[in-house]
Amino acid sequence: MACDARDDRVVHELRDRKHRPSKPLAVMVRDVREARALGVVGDAEADAMSSRERPIVLVAKASGYTPSPSIAPGIPDIGIMLAYNPIQHLLLGLAGDAAGPAALVMTSANIGGEPILYSDDDLERVGDLADGVLTHNRPILMPCDDSVMRIVGSGRQLLRRSRGYAPLPVAAPFDLPPTLAVGADLKNTFCLAEGAYVWPSQHIGDMGDLAVLDSFAASESHFESITGVVPHQIACDEHPRYRSSSWARSRSGDRPVRVVGHHHAHVASVMGENGRDGSEPVLGIAFDGTGYGADGAVWGGNCCWRRTRVIAVSRIWDTYRCPGAMPEWNDRTEWRSPTSGMPGWTGKPTSRRWQPVRRESSRSYFTSWQPVSGVWTPPAWGGCSTQSPR
Repeated sequence: MACDARDDRVVHELRDRKHRPSKPLAVMVRDVREARALGVVGDAEADAMSSRERPIVLVAKASGYTPSPSIAPGIPDIGIMLAYNPIQHLLLGLAGDAAGPAALVMTSANIGGEPILYSDDDLERVGDLADGVLTHNRPILMPCDDSVMRIVGSGRQLLRRSRGYAPLPVAAPFDLPPTLAVGADLKNTFCLAEGAYVWPSQHIGDMGDLAVLDSFAASESHFESITGVVPHQIACDEHPRYRSSSWARSRSGDRPVRVVGHHHAHVASVMGENGRDGSEPVLGIAFDGTGYGADGAVWGGNCCWRRTRVIAVSRIWDTYRCPGAMPEWNDRTEWRSPTSGMPGWTGKPTSRRWQPVRRESSRSYFTSWQPVSGVWTPPAWGGCSTQSPR
């Protein structure tokens, strides 16, 4: 889906149709010169934008920023990418064409939380989203979101590894048996591994929608066909209610299912990315919102001490009860965590603004600490209610 990035009314309309009220949108421009009119683009950012992978690159908004403020509301950065296929160059205009938009909002054709719509079978649904549809006689085999990165120091930090990078493999620090790792429920990706290589998938999405589960299954089958990996075992998150874990168990057959701690998986991923095979001591600190803890509580983060492939795990804060039946709610409604540390949770104030959940209520769960508005705070510290980029 594309629209004029400088028309605030149209950007609002796009958000309404996609049911995407505040999550930042990306902008596409013709070249680096146009990108520098929108954001602070140095040589490193320009090189990343111009690379063959053509990722979205996060940069600070320029002082003379003119696109719609609704593109990335409340945050100082904007995601910019360069046109990377012929139709996009035509949309932005070639030399001699009549003047058109210098910048286009470019986002996937889908309603928030659902998979990308990409086939002619989806035309009826697309009609509710767009005023016009441009089709082609070359079908899309496999949908793929744009990759996202930012420059950190002098290096490139991938925030979402997808188009341009998937399904290229990543070298593993040691040989692996044929394995499928199904990932978590939010911002899911899976990977296949065999021997010295790991093939991470493109960004799949949040597994709370049946259509996303179908997309996951189709992508996993596609990956097996192009890599030739036939998994002998499946790894999944140890959270007993994750949909990805349920998918793994239901399709394992006689293959063993290995459960992995959520934050342990984050630390192991960073170890693998940096060539650490566990033969040397590693201290990993993982904070990402919610992860099933060793005691059955939901941990906001923990420290992992790993030596010779034996891991010791410790959470950072004591657990407390948090309102709500599902831990994943804290990732989407950050107010729940600081509310747990307010008088309304323990002292039951009389203010009508608060409807405290009783401690013994079954619609609560044990957790440690959570991110509030992008800042890691234990519950008693509270926090503000601004939107944080994700």
